[in-house]
Amino acid sequence: MLAATTTWLLYLTPASGGFHDPSTAVTALAFLPALVAVRPWRTVGALPLALVGLTGIGALSALTLTPTGWQQADSPAAQLLGLVALVVTAGFARTAARRRAVVLVLVSAVAFQFLPAWKAWYGSGTPDQLMVGTFYWHNQFGIWMTALGLLATAWAIGAQGWTRWAASVLAPVAVTSVVLSTSRTDLGLLLVGLVCLLPLAVRSARQLPSALRWSAVPAGSAVLLLVLTSSLFFDRPWSGPAVLLQNASTSSAAGDRGEASIATHGGDRARWTSAALTSWSENPLVGDGFGSFRFTVGENVPPGANTSAFVHDGYAEALASGGLAFGLPLLLLCLLVAVTTLRRYAQSLRRVCPERPILAGASVASGVLLVHAGLDFDWHYPSLVVLLGVVAGLLLGGRAASPSSRPRVVMVAMGSVLMTLLIVTTSLVEHHGRQLTTDGRSYTAAQLLADRWPGTDDPRIDGVALRACLDTQGRLIAPAGVALRAVAASEHAASLDPELKALRELVKATLARSRPAS
Repeated sequence: MLAATTTWLLYLTPASGGFHDPSTAVTALAFLPALVAVRPWRTVGALPLALVGLTGIGALSALTLTPTGWQQADSPAAQLLGLVALVVTAGFARTAARRRAVVLVLVSAVAFQFLPAWKAWYGSGTPDQLMVGTFYWHNQFGIWMTALGLLATAWAIGAQGWTRWAASVLAPVAVTSVVLSTSRTDLGLLLVGLVCLLPLAVRSARQLPSALRWSAVPAGSAVLLLVLTSSLFFDRPWSGPAVLLQNASTSSAAGDRGEASIATHGGDRARWTSAALTSWSENPLVGDGFGSFRFTVGENVPPGANTSAFVHDGYAEALASGGLAFGLPLLLLCLLVAVTTLRRYAQSLRRVCPERPILAGASVASGVLLVHAGLDFDWHYPSLVVLLGVVAGLLLGGRAASPSSRPRVVMVAMGSVLMTLLIVTTSLVEHHGRQLTTDGRSYTAAQLLADRWPGTDDPRIDGVALRACLDTQGRLIAPAGVALRAVAASEHAASLDPELKALRELVKATLARSRPAS
């Protein structure tokens, strides 16, 4: 478990959070020994195990049966890796000491993310630059710090010993990072989370010290924020709260930061969610495939409306991409986590609860992660899905180890290995396809068709191979047999991608009127 979490925090998270990165495959292999050591079939309930297995089967069905094939295969890889983390953590965190160990690892992750984030932010030369961390996007960096900051706050309020003081230092660091990310949704969820943690302080046996420690988090954050944005570090003054509501960050890749953008972005997200659900209703069983939204969104939003390659709603995207086969078990598992989160939070409000800081912190952190997943494309970042899996695993864990029947042991063990292999394969196939399409001009059509992994349809490679059949003048330069193979390979995906369909027809027409290359 320690090796797996270390790989996640120190290897996967710095690699753009795993977004479009093969580090997901390495992390999955790191979790495999943890699965063997934890033996989740003895401690994790049958329902979550069954839902995890069904989600894996659904992902494989969508990859093999939908038009987009294995394009954007890193999307299901990220979500399946999060489910593996959920099972491993739930199986591991069955004692109070182990749960404390997991919380301490999570709280320490604030420092590991803040240091590179601060270095890049400070290096920009302006305090109005968005802080993005190693996720390289402010919303995902913000929700990472929001969840961990709330967990650290709960630990600072209710824990004992030196770890409480360490959390008291790291919690304001996380809160300050959320403010500097300028992500308004994350800041709103952070404020709601802090309010939800207030009962942990006022219902404590020592109310005044606990309330003061709760108050110290926002107070310390304000002081740290003023120091980091002061003339000690920058020549120009900080725009203050204006950076959240106005166009103060002109260098931001996030674009308009004005007040009007709140309604604009909110409306876009609502339209994209509706478009994804409309797309799913047309192919309810296996969906349109992973990565299909960028092709279908234009058909299901008003003319002239903004479009996106991502739904910005993980729940709707799961249904649109994988249909009921993939989305239903995943959403049922999220529902199970949400119900458990509410139960554990209510349990943490009791004075007699021996693990109130862990239950309260993990519940609130899990809640904000679940809410934010419905408002952004968090689940394309494997590190964020693993964070949700680990935090939720703390809430689902706690069962004592019990003997298991041989069939259950064999089934779960084989399922764990197959799940890991699926994550590794999908991650590497996506990386391979991205490399081929990025360097497509240096390959011939025959090389592109031969270089694809057997059994993994990828319309991106089909498109590059089709383009390689023609020169810049539109003349056929590939042998007739290769061109026909390229046309046939695109048949499955052209029904979804109009550009690919048009290119395929162009190659067919060129074949019909040109002398094929020998």
